[in-house]
Amino acid sequence: MIARVAAILSIVGVLTTLWDPSGAVLRDYRFLSKNITSTLDQLLNKSRYDKGIRPDFGGSPVTIRVNMHIKSMGSVSETDQEYVMDCYFRQSWYDRRLGFSFPGLDEFSLSWLFLDRVWKPDTFFLNGKKSHLHRITVPNKFLRLRNDGFLTYSMRLTIKASCPMHLRKFPLDSQSCPLLIGSYGYRTNDLVYEWDKVRPVVVEDNVELSQYKLVNITTEHVGKFVRETDEYSVIKAEFHLRRNIGYFVLQLYVPCGLIVSCSWVSFWIDPAAVPARVQLGVTTVLSMTTIGFGGRAQMPRVSYATALDSFVIICFSFVFAVMIEYAAINFFDKIVGDMKKLLQERGARKKTLADPANLNAEQPRSVSMLNISSPSSQDYSEVTGDLDAHLKVPGLEERRKSLVSLAAPLVDSLKRNIQRRKSEISLHLPSLPILSQRRKSEASLAKPPIPLITVTGNEDDPERPVEEECVREEIQRKRHVPEDEVVDISGDEVFEDVGDQTDENKYEEGKCLRHVNAAMNILGKFVMKPWKSWKEAKIAPREEDVYRMIVTGETPNKFSRIDIESRKYFPIAFCILISSYWVAYMYYITDEFPVKEY
Repeated sequence: MIARVAAILSIVGVLTTLWDPSGAVLRDYRFLSKNITSTLDQLLNKSRYDKGIRPDFGGSPVTIRVNMHIKSMGSVSETDQEYVMDCYFRQSWYDRRLGFSFPGLDEFSLSWLFLDRVWKPDTFFLNGKKSHLHRITVPNKFLRLRNDGFLTYSMRLTIKASCPMHLRKFPLDSQSCPLLIGSYGYRTNDLVYEWDKVRPVVVEDNVELSQYKLVNITTEHVGKFVRETDEYSVIKAEFHLRRNIGYFVLQLYVPCGLIVSCSWVSFWIDPAAVPARVQLGVTTVLSMTTIGFGGRAQMPRVSYATALDSFVIICFSFVFAVMIEYAAINFFDKIVGDMKKLLQERGARKKTLADPANLNAEQPRSVSMLNISSPSSQDYSEVTGDLDAHLKVPGLEERRKSLVSLAAPLVDSLKRNIQRRKSEISLHLPSLPILSQRRKSEASLAKPPIPLITVTGNEDDPERPVEEECVREEIQRKRHVPEDEVVDISGDEVFEDVGDQTDENKYEEGKCLRHVNAAMNILGKFVMKPWKSWKEAKIAPREEDVYRMIVTGETPNKFSRIDIESRKYFPIAFCILISSYWVAYMYYITDEFPVKEY
């Protein structure tokens, strides 16, 4: 029963659909189909329509309006510099020869079979590499014809086009991939392309790329494209892509940073543990080489350095510097060992060549020079028996006493020489006022009094007398200079050759000189500070230090100064360089897209 009711209702619906709006007659769709077929045969009859000739031949050029609906975008290859996308490519134009008048029907939707019977533009992609039309299950294209002769031609294409890339900021870069559309054979006076004014390029919402984010799409008319001597109309769509750096952060940036940090563990390992430090250094260098440079097969092969190359080179330099640092430590340790051996051999050679009889014979002459009557000479006579006795003293207190006894005669000799030189100098000096205190007399002998010279302002300047007088009294009070020893020189005497310069020019020149001097001082400090730091660090061993270690019996530190300083300066330098790297590539180094005239 229910099935019968449904059949009756369907029949009623069909009759209602086929009934003429006036209610007079029922349309005969067989007759309508024959009329449509005859109409198309009349329109496409070869006697009145030639598909080999463009519309409005001999008149104004045909305008082809283009729009695209992008279904998906495939991979963007940096190695081959190309991109792939799947889209519906639509073209529309007017062909007045195909205008018709059919009662109750304004547009024909035609099968792809009719496309071989009408004129179509010879559109192609100028930067296309390998594009194809989908043909499963039938060729994916159709044609619509409006009663005023307006045709819409749509097809589904997979387009692979070239994308010139600028990869100096890779992988922090943004790319702009163009798609150039034009006619292969028709020149500008026959065919003109333009984008649809409403929606030229449409992208579906679910379109995503693995490494890029589609930021924007711009369309423009390139103008006249010249090929040989002919001019062609070309339009361009540009896809602006920004790279996602998540993959590179996880696969390259973080591992390389951790490898560099692992190499710094070497600074806390005992330098005597040669296998441990060498193995750690070699392992980090090889790991850095594998991760940083081993993946270049999948990277673009460009002749310039990319941002990723700069980062890898920075990390590799620090890892390699750790190995160089340990090599320097071993080199300096070898120098210290050689110095110790040389000094010990030198002392042993002196002891072997020295003859005790000759030493006793020469002793009175040397002792007479050092004043035999001094109490320290007795100690010296005891020491001269063995020149290297201070190296053999087992106890610290005995070693100290031996060194003091050895240095006592030398100190006494220096004191007597100083007194003798003072007496010789006093014989050739003019008479000086005798002061009450001995210390003042010695000071006067060492440093003769220098008159105090003060330069005051001009004699006609009434604004500075009080200030100059205060300055003069302050200088006299600090240096204890009598009034009669102060020489006053006026500014006119000092600057008598200056000429007719104005005060304003003098002020500007003085200000400029002050700025120049300040800049030079700052530059000097900046340039000399590394040199002073290197001198104060005392990285390289010196003979005096090694000799002191032998005399005092000091043992060298377990970690050298190079290791101690490297613990601080390596991380600081790495952080500064990496921060500068990110700031430079994120804010200052911009994307430069190569401009190419098509």
